[in-house]
Amino acid sequence: MLYVKELDSLSADEDSMSDLDLANSVPIGSVWLHHNGCLYTVICVTNQYAGLGRENEYPITVVYQGEDNRLWSKPLSDWYRSRIKIPA
Repeated sequence: MLYVKELDSLSADEDSMSDLDLANSVPIGSVWLHHNGCLYTVICVTNQYAGLGRENEYPITVVYQGEDNRLWSKPLSDWYRSRIKIPA
C-alpha cells in the first residue's frame, strides 16, 4: 500500500525524537489511518509527565476512538508502527 513507505520514514524520524516530542506529535483530535483501513481519532495522550525512571511503570499511552465509538489505547512507542496521520 502507498502509506507503508510513509510509515517507514516516520519510524526513522521517531528514533531521533524525545518521548515528550513524540507525545506532542500526536495531537488531541487528530485522525489516523490504521493499516487495516480503519480511522481513529486521538482522545488524549497519558503519562507524558510521569517523570524520568518511571517509563516502564507509566508508559506514555495514546487513547483513541474508532468510528464505531469504541475506545482503545496503545503505547506511544508502538503508535507509528501501524498508523499514519490524516491531514486536517
